[in-house]
Amino acid sequence: MAQETESYDPIGTILIQVHEDLYRLKEKLANFPLAERGETLDIQNLETAIKRTETGLRIHIEKYLNVVNHHVLTTPIHDGQLYSPHSSKWLLPAVLDQKSFIFPLESECKLWQPQHSTFPHAFPRIKQKIGLDVKIMQDPENIHHRAAVNANYGISLPYINQRQACVKVQKLIKGSTITNLTVLPASHRTNPYFTPIPVLQADASKGILSMIERGLIPPTARIAFQNPPIIPRAAPLHNFDEARKIPTAAPLAAPQKPQPTPEEVKISHRKQRSKGKGKRSRGHRDKKSMKVTSPSRALKSPWDYDFVIYNGVIDKTAPDFLAFKEHFNLSWGSIFSLLEHIEKFLRDYAIPEVKIKGNNLVAFLPDFELKNKLTRYDLLSMAENPALLQMMLNLPGQRYKGQYGKLKAASKIQATWKCYKARKFFLMFRQKKWASGVIAIAWLLHCHKTRLRKILKESRERHLQNFRIRAKHLAANWNRIRTSRRTIIHIPSLGYSQPVRQNIADFNTKQNMQLGRLCDILDANVSVIYICSHQMNDELLLYYSKILSLQAAVKSGNLEDRSDLQDRFKIITPEAINIFTKHHMCLTTHLMYSPKAIKRIKNLIRGKEAYMVSGFPHRDDLAVADMLDVPILGPEPELAHLYSTKSGSKRVFGSANVPVPPGICDLYSHQQMIEQLSQLVTDHLEIQRWLFKMDYEFGGNGTAFCDILSHLKCRKWVLKESSRYGHEDWKKKWAQEPALLKISEELAGILAQHAQPVNERRFPTWRKFLHTFLSQGGVAEAYPPAESVTNLTVDMLIEPNGEIRVLSMGDQFHAEGPFISSGTTMPQTSVDPQVLSSLCLRIGNACKMRNVVGYFSIDLVTFIDPSTMEQQNPDIILKAFENRGGRRGRLPGLECQVVGLRFYAAYDPATPKAKYKAVSRVWATGLDVSYSDQLALTQLTLYLTDGHLDCRFSTLKVPCFVPKKEKKMSQLAAPSVPSQATHRYAVMSTQLRHNNLSLVFHYVFLQMCKAHGIGYDIQDRQGTVFILYEHLKRDRLGMLTIGEDLQGVLMTFARNLFIIHQEISAPNMQGETNFKTTINDIEVILGVTEENKMRFEEELQSKDNKNLSKPDK
Repeated sequence: MAQETESYDPIGTILIQVHEDLYRLKEKLANFPLAERGETLDIQNLETAIKRTETGLRIHIEKYLNVVNHHVLTTPIHDGQLYSPHSSKWLLPAVLDQKSFIFPLESECKLWQPQHSTFPHAFPRIKQKIGLDVKIMQDPENIHHRAAVNANYGISLPYINQRQACVKVQKLIKGSTITNLTVLPASHRTNPYFTPIPVLQADASKGILSMIERGLIPPTARIAFQNPPIIPRAAPLHNFDEARKIPTAAPLAAPQKPQPTPEEVKISHRKQRSKGKGKRSRGHRDKKSMKVTSPSRALKSPWDYDFVIYNGVIDKTAPDFLAFKEHFNLSWGSIFSLLEHIEKFLRDYAIPEVKIKGNNLVAFLPDFELKNKLTRYDLLSMAENPALLQMMLNLPGQRYKGQYGKLKAASKIQATWKCYKARKFFLMFRQKKWASGVIAIAWLLHCHKTRLRKILKESRERHLQNFRIRAKHLAANWNRIRTSRRTIIHIPSLGYSQPVRQNIADFNTKQNMQLGRLCDILDANVSVIYICSHQMNDELLLYYSKILSLQAAVKSGNLEDRSDLQDRFKIITPEAINIFTKHHMCLTTHLMYSPKAIKRIKNLIRGKEAYMVSGFPHRDDLAVADMLDVPILGPEPELAHLYSTKSGSKRVFGSANVPVPPGICDLYSHQQMIEQLSQLVTDHLEIQRWLFKMDYEFGGNGTAFCDILSHLKCRKWVLKESSRYGHEDWKKKWAQEPALLKISEELAGILAQHAQPVNERRFPTWRKFLHTFLSQGGVAEAYPPAESVTNLTVDMLIEPNGEIRVLSMGDQFHAEGPFISSGTTMPQTSVDPQVLSSLCLRIGNACKMRNVVGYFSIDLVTFIDPSTMEQQNPDIILKAFENRGGRRGRLPGLECQVVGLRFYAAYDPATPKAKYKAVSRVWATGLDVSYSDQLALTQLTLYLTDGHLDCRFSTLKVPCFVPKKEKKMSQLAAPSVPSQATHRYAVMSTQLRHNNLSLVFHYVFLQMCKAHGIGYDIQDRQGTVFILYEHLKRDRLGMLTIGEDLQGVLMTFARNLFIIHQEISAPNMQGETNFKTTINDIEVILGVTEENKMRFEEELQSKDNKNLSKPDK
């Protein structure tokens, strides 16, 4: 018997045999024929008993396997009398109950071999007694155990029948099977002064490597082993073609049945799955799973420990699973929990078959223990074929095919519906909340803006009241202030509206073109503070310092007499210029937001009389004046804006009763414009071209023109009707009605096709121009019906005490078209200065009546009107314009002569007693309540010539220079005689531009001009001076040329432009410039002037000859 048990362990075979016998007994009882005998068999009770026995046996099998795998041994018992010599057919001792297998031995050979006890050999009786007591405690219900207890101790154990009714199933505990081990803290590992922690027996039993990793043994310690832990020996190598048997599969397989081939296994599984049987008999399924082994799979990956899960249930008796369980038994608690999650997941998704990779499952254990949750991607990482599994999981409705699918589907439907309702409610709530937030923010902003508007309104009202108070004080003390020491704060600001400022190119440069204001220091009592819109470098400051130091040298004619006047003028740049670079703010607004500049100005004017002279007024001028506590020599900003518009100027001219071009003002609708313009065209059929001017634009930017009469289809018929009715009857409405109707029908189409804006960059089409025109308002007026038209600019000053003065008069020249001024010639020579002064004084009185104070300029136009031929005395004309150049125009049937540069007279040879007929007409076209560029350059001209401009006679007189030698001779010979004054003319422009100028620095440019003889002679008081605006872009400049006669100064101006253009331009890089057009316009003027001179001399000679030929009476 001992020899048989040494070869194998019979316990596994015994348990399998018991399991099969019970299954056969259950089948026999189910087929037992009771009806024939007339008896009744309670099969339900038998089935219950058999199931209870099967459950107990299964539990014992699992416990046995666990103990075998964990190598747990029981206490040996050597009392042979406790065991019965008889055994059952299953090779089990008759005196032992099945519960004695709760702690089975490791193997049968060890069960019958004597074990070495820890007790000494001198006490064999004590050892047997202890073994008997342990056995009795394990099975107190055994009959022999009860008899032994009664015989030895006199105790009769009670019968407990309830314990026979049910079998207590041992509860499995989930979790890790590894106890916590002692770990040395990190601080103790690095600090040698800490006392080492004692090493316990439990820690030492884990091995030296474990103690080194946990820090109990220092890593640098020298370790010497008495016995080496690893004994080297030859490892057996197996052939890959040889099948490898799993050790745990041998004792569980039935030896009497041969194993099927892998092909048979595959076919049987396919047949079973093809039938669609989700449930099979447990016994057949267990036997098949235990008997089937795939050698090919074992050969494929014997170290992966993979196992298959069918229909979400793990076959715990499968060899693959048992091998996996045996290999990872130390962490089986966590693995068991993870397997439960996997089974549940697979059942939920009705996955029929999944092969799990054991190594991947164990690698996932740490993450699973942390989150205790299994996701789809985690399962895919453990599956052998994740692509197929993912495809099945992604099938629509796959989740609802598994367990509790209908319940899950119902929950999903309910959740989706609730989510939809909640989402809909949330969207409505969010929309309402957003709307309420928008309303709340809008209301807060409205309240904030209302509060700010109220504060600004109160502030501006306070500034206006203070301005009026200071203006009254200035008017009352003006006679004293203008003759005493004073400081003038010049701010050349362009305070136009924001839309106008945004469309002005190089706006800051435009605000810095009036550097001639510095020449107010010509009065010895005046100091100037000039606010500059650009940061001036040292080079520009030195340039203007040298120009202003020429005052004494000009008077004496000696360059050595220059004096430094830097203490009398200051150039200040507001610091906000560098902050608000893209806001198109006017210079006054920049100054208002520049506290450092304000503080410096306050320090400069402290204790002095001072007043402020602005450019085009802005309401921020009042705020700056309030900060500085100085008056403003100018009107209220609202008045300046009102009367500077084209419509506002028409009202001023109308009240002054001065001639204006036929036109209409305050146009704000297209229908109104068509109706009134049709009436104008009908009333004035002699007008070919009509102009459209916006109210708030300047410099020709808001101007368009159209030759309406030449494009009318009914033109001939209208002219015929006009001549038929006559001049007097044509003015009546009944005569004009048919013509007015036809003209109004054609006018809109003519304007759309033939109207042309002047600034085509800003207004490329008539439609865009018309939209802006009607939004701002504007005027439509006639263009002079003449071939030669001259524009004039007159600068005036209304002093605070009410005195009106004319400061400058000049004729404009136009390099970029007839509607854009490029410069002026000063003094003007186109209109009788007395007539011009009379017109301007009437306009000045009209402005004075409207509380306009300060500087303003008037734009006028003069031309030959052939319809009005008023006879004039030729002697008066010749006397008034003697020694002037002439310009000739031509009219149909008339010989025209120009007296002056552009003042016209006509001689009709067909008329008896031929006379000169003055046909010049003057229209007032514009009013600008601001300090003009022409006035600034006029101040520079007077500063450099020490001259006097007499606007009553339109002359610029300068004192004649006498050299020092002549002065000494005259002092010795006779008393000094005042030198005779000489006349000067000036050509000035601030609008010169050339892109190539930016390639040359200012000092190089001045040296280049000096090399070509372009400069100023202080002795002759003639020459050229440049106005430099800024040092960064350097593409714009101003130029002032002074000479003895108008023709000569025009030629010098054109020559300077030609030389500069040739020096800074290459043949392939001409640049964008207006130099060429300016030269062309000046050449036209020079040609006509020369021709007029010759014609004028011929007329004078013929007159003298006629007087000589007359006999003396």
